Amino acid sequence: MANGPIKIEWENGHAPKDVKQRLRRLVEELRSELKGAMEWAVDKIEATAKKLAPVDTGRLRSDINNAVNRIARDAVRGRVGNSVEYAPVQEYVYNPYLGPALEAHVVEIRDHFERVVSEVCGEVSRS
Repeated sequence: MANGPIKIEWENGHAPKDVKQRLRRLVEELRSELKGAMEWAVDKIEATAKKLAPVDTGRLRSDINNAVNRIARDAVRGRVGNSVEYAPVQEYVYNPYLGPALEAHVVEIRDHFERVVSEVCGEVSRS
């Protein structure tokens, strides 16, 4: 097999420079939109967790919060939880509320992320 340059011809006539620009734009758009999708997801989970949380004084429920952080250039992490000292006992022993809140939205969240990726890819390919 001979080693040498490979010639690629693009059906739509776009030069490789244009392809690189589109790929860069795709990555930037995905970074932005996926962070937004994660914020949407943790808001959904937080709202449901607050509905499911057991209430005595209301402290556990009122402390439920969320955060989305960029943990690497291409990665974000969403977190839903609280800092009340007895929260783990409620969640893991008596009345789970965080796990069921996530489970209630898993399919909806997956579908939302897929839709966001599809929309971003479609926008970039049309421009």
